[in-house]
This record gives sequence, C-alpha cells and structure tokens, in this order.
Amino acid sequence: MVLFRWFKQILFGSRASNLPKERGTQRDWINAANRHWQLRWHDLLDVDGDLIAAGEFDRPHPLPGEIDCDFRLIFGLPRATSKTRQECFALFPSGPEMHPRFQEFLSSKPVALSETEARERLTKVVALIEEIGPNEDVDLSKVRVVDRDTEGGLGELCNTDDITVLLEKNLLPTYPVEELTKIAAEFFLTEPLYAAAGNFYQVSNWVTAAMTGGLTDKLQSELYKLWAGGWQVALEPDGVILAPRKI
Repeated sequence: MVLFRWFKQILFGSRASNLPKERGTQRDWINAANRHWQLRWHDLLDVDGDLIAAGEFDRPHPLPGEIDCDFRLIFGLPRATSKTRQECFALFPSGPEMHPRFQEFLSSKPVALSETEARERLTKVVALIEEIGPNEDVDLSKVRVVDRDTEGGLGELCNTDDITVLLEKNLLPTYPVEELTKIAAEFFLTEPLYAAAGNFYQVSNWVTAAMTGGLTDKLQSELYKLWAGGWQVALEPDGVILAPRKI
C-alpha cells in the first residue's frame, strides 16, 4: 500500500508535505521512483520503431535491479526516435525543457572554441560560481591550460575535481522534501546521459539543470558550452585548469 501511494505521487505529483522526510524512507521512495521510471521507459522502448528495426535492444528479463546495469535503457535512449525520447523525458519534472537540450546535444555539430574564446567563457563560469557562493576559497583567477592528450596532462587531470564541487553542500541527514522528485530524476538520468556523452558528465549536468533553473542552470549551460566547444574545466587546489579535448 505504501509503494502504491508513492507511485501515485510519482505519477500525479504530490505536495512536498506529503513526501517522506527521513533519509531511510526517502531512499526507499527514490528507489521506488526509479523502478517506476525504469518500467515506463522499457514500455516506451518496446514499441519504438527504430529500436525494433535495429533488433539490438530486446527487453531484459528480469529487469536489472540497478539503473547503471540496465544497458537497454543506457544505450537505447540515444538510438530511439525523438518521439520516444520526448515521451521518456515527459515522465520527469521539467521534462519538456530537458528533452530539447538532449536533442540539441544529439543533433548539433561540434564547433571548436579557441583558447581565447574558452577563457572568455570561463570568466562567465567563475562569475556565476562567485555569485552562487563557493564552499571554499580557491583563486579562480589562476588558469592553466593542460593537454589532456598527453600522459602527463591526463595524469594531472586525474588529480583534479570538477569545478562544480565548489557548490556541493555538506551531507545532510535528509534531502529537502521539495527537491526529492528532482533528486530522484537526477539519479535515474545520470547514467544514460553520461554514456551518451562518451563518459562525460557535462551533458547530464546541463540537461538536468533545467529542473533547478536559476543561477545553477546558467552555470551548467556555460560549462556545457565549454565542453561542447572542446574544453574541460577542472579544479586544482590553487586554481583552475582548462583542458582541450578532441571533438
């Protein structure tokens, strides 16, 4: 009965006051939401004409217990029709805003940014982080360019963090209830969008930022534009790294 009530909340929405407030119960709610979305996505992929024609994405039985092991969902989403993808995203908060972003990523032709252009965009990123409020003091005016295609450069990047760690909050005993559905959707969408981007998180961060809006959305949009233009942004203890990548 509890799971059924949660599914109704997922399907039809719910006031934040009706969502679980304890971390253990919240985790169960998120798992139930993810399972519901997993079943719905498979139902949509079952009737997708492109996937049927490809003959490569049969529905697994039983369905994997973890989304990151459900390879049909992970790799089938970019291969499905735009209509199916639209229906998949429509299940989530801000789905009508997230779907066009994913479509743009899939259909747009990459245009490389010069180092000068990348530095200009990085200036916007830094300004947004400072406006939001970083969680530690780092000199963001210090920028180094590192070649990720060399062994030394790749090694340096392995010892860095994504610049968005400056915005991470301390772990709380519970999630804010008003953000619970968004958090569940982010958990679900991360792996399919990460895989579609060739194992980079920038697409996932940008697409799902549509659920948050505001300065966070603007920041992720700028980071996505940098990444799409061939630049990865990383954080080291005493500054920022810009790393060009092949596109």
